[in-house]
Amino acid sequence: MPRFYHPPIHASVKKITNTVLVVCASALLCAGAHAETLTPEQVADVYLQMIVKQDDESFKRYTDYMTAGRQLTDQQRADQTAAQEAPRKMLDSMIDAAKRSNRPREVTDAYIEVLRKMSDATRRSECHATGRSPNTTPESAQSTTSIHYACKVVDIGSVMKSVPGPEKARNAAKGIQAVVEYSQTLAVRIASAAPDKQVEGDLPLVHSDVIDRWIANPEPVFENIRSAMLGQK
Repeated sequence: MPRFYHPPIHASVKKITNTVLVVCASALLCAGAHAETLTPEQVADVYLQMIVKQDDESFKRYTDYMTAGRQLTDQQRADQTAAQEAPRKMLDSMIDAAKRSNRPREVTDAYIEVLRKMSDATRRSECHATGRSPNTTPESAQSTTSIHYACKVVDIGSVMKSVPGPEKARNAAKGIQAVVEYSQTLAVRIASAAPDKQVEGDLPLVHSDVIDRWIANPEPVFENIRSAMLGQK
């Protein structure tokens, strides 16, 4: 394989999702009293849509739930904005880094297109809550419930396996063309792939009477969806 071949795509996706997780998790701490009344299943759907769609509508629903009935400080508004902009900024930073690399321009452009298509594929995921298993923690004022969810995701792992890797070329020019064609084919197949791989999991929710919110840690959902998409499970 040519020496200028792009770095593993799996690592790129993990970097994006982990960055989104950190910013979103900080925004969760902005919760206040008098939230919109939602069932735990509905709250889980809010989180699930925010995680996979990463668009204005899903972030607005999340923000409305987390901030209803209270006046936000400037810092809390900044946290909410940061959470909403994190996916785009992370992808932009990876694209900028790719452009600064010493790879041939054709290879860089093709690699960037693969990144964009993988980001789009994540947003095509279809997730929803399917039920719950209530559990009360007697030693605290908090109650917990585990929400079952199901997602259909694009099986990027299978797509990658279906595209033959670039063959070893006799010279640099042919090597560049081989890598470009591989990346272009991969991007096209990811773009056309339907979310047909089923993945299931549980999203634990914790309710606190102090802040009157159901809150969750999105990390297990991120990891579950990412692993399923990349064929790691």
